[in-house]
Amino acid sequence: MKRIARVVPWIVNGLCLVVASALLYGAIAPKAQVPAKPAIEKGQALSVAGVRWSAHRRTLVMAVRPGCGWCTASAPFYRRMGTARDPEALFLLAVTPGPVQETDTYLRSLAVKVDAIKQADFSRLGVSGTPTLILVDQQGRVESVWVGMLSPQRESELLAAVNRESVANAGRP
Repeated sequence: MKRIARVVPWIVNGLCLVVASALLYGAIAPKAQVPAKPAIEKGQALSVAGVRWSAHRRTLVMAVRPGCGWCTASAPFYRRMGTARDPEALFLLAVTPGPVQETDTYLRSLAVKVDAIKQADFSRLGVSGTPTLILVDQQGRVESVWVGMLSPQRESELLAAVNRESVANAGRP
């Protein structure tokens, strides 16, 4: 009985340490980012200071934030998209809540080429998480929205949406 009385405190202390460690790990461990549902709706007019939507057939707005893990992980797709697109049919516009120069440096480090970078208030655009891709027509109306790192299926969906319009507008001024 005395032996059990001496061992029980050690067992209780050990269990307390295990439980405390698990709780601490749960509090500080990185959580998997679940892409937020976009607050942007199809047909909604988008406004970005200094952007003339009518200057391009369509614009793909890439809402990114330097240091965003999902943006960095999406860079290979952004590079493929940049080289696969018809520049006459699709303008690539990066928007960022921070300094343009910082985002330019970030995108260059990832070898992601865009046509322009603008600073924008994400909450006014309806962007709730990064990366967010917004396909916009010549009138500045939202055609489609993709949030988060895209699966191969969603990547194909985006490319098909862009290419469908490129083919439809082939030969138009």
